[in-house]
Amino acid sequence: MFHIEDGQKGLDRLIEFSDYLAIGAPELRRVKGKDYKEAVYRLASYIKNRKPDIDIHLLGCTDKSVLNKCRFCASADSTSWEEVNRYGICMGREARYLREESIESAIPHIKKMLYYCHIKPTQKRVKYYGKFHIAASLHKMLYERCAGGQD
Repeated sequence: MFHIEDGQKGLDRLIEFSDYLAIGAPELRRVKGKDYKEAVYRLASYIKNRKPDIDIHLLGCTDKSVLNKCRFCASADSTSWEEVNRYGICMGREARYLREESIESAIPHIKKMLYYCHIKPTQKRVKYYGKFHIAASLHKMLYERCAGGQD
């Protein structure tokens, strides 16, 4: 993985000796602020131009515009779907706006999952994991529009 402190020489060495290189979107967001999207694109483009056959992974990349612009990258990952239970947010909105019937429809699946994990399916657990199920499904649909199949 490339880190800012590696500098240009470090990046060039990583490119030279690697077949696969990760770019950390959260690190660039922290360093570059609102300009991080362009920084991710420029960095990924530089790497690909230096070594066209290298695979680039966008670590922690959730932004649709970055994913669309960096379609030449091999992969990306994200834990944004977890914010539903971490921060009470799902797809940029408060999780309280999730429809109860959506959570209800996920209950059979959640209970089955908990059963296989030997976890007692209390009402609180079922609702908690139901929110994860919905958020993960919504994020998967979003990323499939940007990056293709996620299976």
